[in-house]
Amino acid sequence: MAPLSRFLSTYHVTHAAVLLGYPLFGSALLKRAFPDTAENLWTWEKQIAATTVAVLSMKFLRRDSLDAWIGETIRYAEASLLALSYVADPHLRVFVWGLLLSLLSYAFLVPPRYISEYDVRNDSCRPATPATFHAEVKKTEWTKHDRDVAYVVFLHADWSPASNDAMPAFFDVAEKFATPKQKFLTLDVGRFPEIATKTLGVPLDASGPASAVPSALLFEKGEEVARVPRAYLEGAKVKGSRMRGMDIIKGLGIDERFERTGGSSGKRPEAKKKD
Repeated sequence: MAPLSRFLSTYHVTHAAVLLGYPLFGSALLKRAFPDTAENLWTWEKQIAATTVAVLSMKFLRRDSLDAWIGETIRYAEASLLALSYVADPHLRVFVWGLLLSLLSYAFLVPPRYISEYDVRNDSCRPATPATFHAEVKKTEWTKHDRDVAYVVFLHADWSPASNDAMPAFFDVAEKFATPKQKFLTLDVGRFPEIATKTLGVPLDASGPASAVPSALLFEKGEEVARVPRAYLEGAKVKGSRMRGMDIIKGLGIDERFERTGGSSGKRPEAKKKD
């Protein structure tokens, strides 16, 4: 499993302090500073708290990953705090300052990039460049030693928050299902956009839920045979397709190939230890 210590970053700790600070002392300070709106603020606090719990509970049940849900929780909860500051201060000074601080935090306090120790230490889940991708995955000549090797390639980009959210799930899948006949690679299409658009047919112009980044592609003998999330022939993402660990496993047939290639017999390579 991906280590939960990744949530102890400056980004997560700072936002947690802001969100916990409101019920601990922020609410009392606003009511003391603006007594005329204290009763109205208390009514809004109860309504927003109930709505926030209901919305975030539903999002948790439908989450793609824990990372994505925590990111949504931070954004939704802080938007709720801005709404409460709007209600509390009739002159909107607190609201304006809160909005300014929120914009600054999202500009300079970005979520940390997730890097798995497994990705660094194990050859079965390593970063690829266009050169290594063409040399290993897209080569045209195969021998009896490597023609049965399947490659699962994770496409990501630093400008895609969903990439960072999906990384822990992908590395968990790699750690569990990597074998000499089923290898896992990561490919930064933000750094190498041409390989995404020209070689893999993955469009980079879409954003939000329609974005095709991140994606996991399965290759056999140099040809793409499956992709998650599902995509149309022109590469656009099919609406409703998801990028959870179970989607990667089932959508690419990873578990079946793992059993077929002797993975369940303990033949999966172990991670290399650091020097």
